[in-house]
Amino acid sequence: MSSAKVMVIYTGGTFGMTQNGNNALSPSRWDDIVAHISPINKEDFKQVEFTLESFDNPLDSSQMTPKEWVMMAEIIQKNYHSHDGFIIIHGTDTMAYSASVLSFMFHSLSKPIIFTGAQLPVTHTRTDASINLINAIYLAAAKVFRIPIIPEVLICFNKVLLRGNRSTKKSTFDFMGFESPNFPQLGRFNQKIEINKKNILQIPEIPTKFLFNICPDIITINLFPGMNFKFLKYINKSNEIKGIVLRSFGSGNIPQSQEFIEFLEEAIQLNIVIVNITQCKEGSIKPHQYGASLHNKNLPIINGYDSTLEAASTKLMWVLANSSPQDHHALMSKNLVGEITI
Repeated sequence: MSSAKVMVIYTGGTFGMTQNGNNALSPSRWDDIVAHISPINKEDFKQVEFTLESFDNPLDSSQMTPKEWVMMAEIIQKNYHSHDGFIIIHGTDTMAYSASVLSFMFHSLSKPIIFTGAQLPVTHTRTDASINLINAIYLAAAKVFRIPIIPEVLICFNKVLLRGNRSTKKSTFDFMGFESPNFPQLGRFNQKIEINKKNILQIPEIPTKFLFNICPDIITINLFPGMNFKFLKYINKSNEIKGIVLRSFGSGNIPQSQEFIEFLEEAIQLNIVIVNITQCKEGSIKPHQYGASLHNKNLPIINGYDSTLEAASTKLMWVLANSSPQDHHALMSKNLVGEITI
């Protein structure tokens, strides 16, 4: 009879929150909530051995930083060869960012890393925490339940399975908290677990590479009608910005402003890497489709294709830290771990 070893990493988030004196939710320590997590405490998973790990100071996920991303990655690296799968309990606000960045940190991943959480705390009578965790356990211990091993960083939430770097948070209150606008769901948890085999990445034949460096020196510029481009000159003057995620209109269009073009030209001269993504939830950057396209300006702006904001920004931070300047453009334009469709 098959067995599996699964590591559960608790970082905080609504999953484990309780009300403080002001009736506001704040993260509880693992010891305070573990008794409420029935899948781990009961004999529901006799063939699964659990290893439990927790941040010393669990966080509301709005407080996540690259430091915590590296902490998660290093815990997994330390236990990578002794476990079959990893579950990260994480707040929903920045879960898509964390799932995206970990997908770049683990190249040639051969085991599932599953992010999950909850919209209501595990102590709430109507919590979604338990079912989300149960579904994640099935994925992490896939060989026990005879379902495909998915060698990806995933988000498992409200009976759907999404590729982490294709996901974005869509609701603050709906149990269906996440969506993948430009890529199909990888699975669904109904009476039968259904895995979309044709869309999952294959188990690699080469060893996993661990590349955890992050350069946080980037910003996001979200264009809007009537934007005062004079303020942008301070970005170039700071001499601290190394990358820009530009969220343009539609399929890559921008206002016809000479001031804005001059800002971009100066940024490029300063070796700032600029990647262009669309503000639209669905769709992709299509260079030269319109006369107003940014890519008609003959500037070395990187096409971000159909990337989410979360994937584009974390990929840029990862590329800046793990490659030489002459390789930045090539890597940002390449589909590294299923994050874009070219």
